[in-house]
Amino acid sequence: MTTATDSKQYTESQYKRMYKTLLNDHHTLRTKYVQASNENKLLKAKIERPLRQDVGADIQKVKDVINNEFGLDIDVKIRQRDVIDARSMYYRYLRDNTLMSLTSIANTLETAHDHSTLCNSLNKHDDNMNYDKVYKAKYEIILTKIAELNTQTETNGNQ
Repeated sequence: MTTATDSKQYTESQYKRMYKTLLNDHHTLRTKYVQASNENKLLKAKIERPLRQDVGADIQKVKDVINNEFGLDIDVKIRQRDVIDARSMYYRYLRDNTLMSLTSIANTLETAHDHSTLCNSLNKHDDNMNYDKVYKAKYEIILTKIAELNTQTETNGNQ
């Protein structure tokens, strides 16, 4: 069986060979694209979230700063706006300053949240930072206090 394409005649076996060649080329290009994409994600993660050595002690300090600032306990499983906002700030700080996964961040609190709750909380945090001036001011105060605490710890450790 022959078919006329571009004024050339190809047999069925020639079509099959060309088709296999195209599939192989497509597969090769797709594999290279996925590898490059994964490498870019890894590089981006290394650039955006630096590795921290002693995360355990820092987590408790962050919890204490947030609990003291809000005058509440973020480990309590309750759905009040102040507690939710405080937890959201806590999650965002850990996500930005550690390489912890969402599940491991969720496991640092006794609220039995999973990664999807953290995704929602992080999105709400970003919305609040853009539109709620009071929320943004509180978060900046918390960041300042944590930075002061970290510098105090570093100066005490160097002496």
